[in-house]
Amino acid sequence: MLRKEYFKIALVILLGMILLSITGYAEQEARKISEEGVFLNGEFIIDKKAYLEAIAEGELQFYTAHSLAQDEEMVRAFMNRFPAIKVEITRAGGATLHEKMLTEQAAGILKADVVINSDTNYLQEFYDNGWLREYIPPSDELYPEASKVRGYYYPTGASPIVIAYHSAIVSEEEAPKDWIDLGDPKWKGRLGGQRLGGGAMWSMVCFIRSQLGVEVLESWGPNEPIMYTSGGGLANALVAGEMVLTPMGLYSAYPMKYGQGAPLEIVYPKSGCPLYVPAIAIMEQGENPNAAKLFMNWYLSVEGQYLLATLRGQYSLRDDVPPIPHVPPLSEINYWIPDSELFLDENLRDNWIQEANKAWGWE
Repeated sequence: MLRKEYFKIALVILLGMILLSITGYAEQEARKISEEGVFLNGEFIIDKKAYLEAIAEGELQFYTAHSLAQDEEMVRAFMNRFPAIKVEITRAGGATLHEKMLTEQAAGILKADVVINSDTNYLQEFYDNGWLREYIPPSDELYPEASKVRGYYYPTGASPIVIAYHSAIVSEEEAPKDWIDLGDPKWKGRLGGQRLGGGAMWSMVCFIRSQLGVEVLESWGPNEPIMYTSGGGLANALVAGEMVLTPMGLYSAYPMKYGQGAPLEIVYPKSGCPLYVPAIAIMEQGENPNAAKLFMNWYLSVEGQYLLATLRGQYSLRDDVPPIPHVPPLSEINYWIPDSELFLDENLRDNWIQEANKAWGWE
């Protein structure tokens, strides 16, 4: 009897060792290092010299405005591929992160090697000041020209701004179909919205104001939209039933609905969905430039882009990244990407956001 128990234990241990070996072998097959460089699933990631220098640096300071939980998953996946490099995350909302970096830069203590900001206006400011390191990643040609400043910053993905509603309170029949429908008087006191400070909400205001007209934004005002200061707070309030519908980034609605099973439904407005496009860049003063290059290259690779898309419910702007579940192909929605001159015009931005705040009583 005792011998039989020992045999069972030994068998379990052996099977575990076999599974670990298979997993390790699969990872080695996915990641190959040659004299030319590092490849993941056949995609070139970085040359061998830079890879070895990245290993020697051994660490990376990563500043991000993405959701902490989402970028923690990204960092875990990266470190699983490249365990010799430790990544430390600093996370804050787009405007707060920008102010923190400006303060640290002025004091000469900025540690960031890589930065992702939800608002490209901030990275454009860094670019104008000469604070971004020039570097062209291997995937450069796979990203549309309008989505990047070549050699400086690149899109981490594109998330439509949609309308989300509480499906246990609002029926599909009465749910809005377009932006103008949020002005229906039946939504008075039941409509939510996010503070108009970051890149996502500026994308929405920029689209509606330039493509549909100020009248659409003004029509929401009588419904007294309830303001929330963050996308996470907005999503939680919707699930809790504090309000029943709201404009929202798909990056907030998707993980709530499909990751947590929240009672939400998502509407892609028929007149158009503005795409919110955060960006990634390498900082000039960073002390780990090669680790930064490896991290950014992986983040922009098929593997990195697909993982991020599944975490955030967004689209990669690379055509070769497979579609994620539950989201219609980009070709099937009426999406809008702003002209960079329009989107980066700070005076226009200030005026249109002030206009919307006044219309909604958010001054």
